[in-house]
Amino acid sequence: MRYAYSLGGSSGLKRTYKLGATCVLGQPCIWATASAGTLTDATTTSLADCVGVTTHAGTYSATQADTEGVAEVMIDPFAVFRAKVVPSATENTAYAAGDGYLVTQGTANAAGTTIDDATIGGTTNDANDGEVFCIYGANVGQSRVLVTHTSLTSLVVTVPFDNTIAAGDLFVYSQYSPGVIAVQLTTLLTQLNGTIAGATGGAAVVVGAYVSTVNDGHSVSNPLLEVDFAMADHAFNKA
Repeated sequence: MRYAYSLGGSSGLKRTYKLGATCVLGQPCIWATASAGTLTDATTTSLADCVGVTTHAGTYSATQADTEGVAEVMIDPFAVFRAKVVPSATENTAYAAGDGYLVTQGTANAAGTTIDDATIGGTTNDANDGEVFCIYGANVGQSRVLVTHTSLTSLVVTVPFDNTIAAGDLFVYSQYSPGVIAVQLTTLLTQLNGTIAGATGGAAVVVGAYVSTVNDGHSVSNPLLEVDFAMADHAFNKA
């Protein structure tokens, strides 16, 4: 997870704080309470009182003469962070055919509105209001908002893809699309879990979602899905 840009036009505001827990690079931190430090870890499902995302790792210690644990954090309350989305609760899990989130069209759909694959993952309706991207086929480069997600059956959009969805076309999807109001973190707190129900997790607003199938080892069989989001419960922008 990394700083992408600021909705307020800032070039990035950083501040160093004392740690009440060991933090890794690229994770959100929140105000610590009943702690020896100022910052502590967020959780996979909560970003309440989020201060920002770390720009380096920091180690907490209560041992005399150890170096005091501190972390530098991007603290702009209007910051937008970019995070990798993975089909798991585990960081850097690759997308793979049959995993339920990288899907292969079974039967041609001339209307361009229904993607069918018997391996579609999650629980029915988890990905409603999410986004699906075509990464192989006549509609490559196009994406649509999902209106109906049926586990082990289909993904349905209202706005058709421009062309017939042919058997064998490839798509990748998640519950995240612009306007979705929560993100759920992976176990180490540095990426986003793409397998849970939409609007589940920490308070945030998705700004954009993107897919790439080139560079850094990514391809149509192992796409890179990323999401930009802003904190919705920021420590420096409380109601």
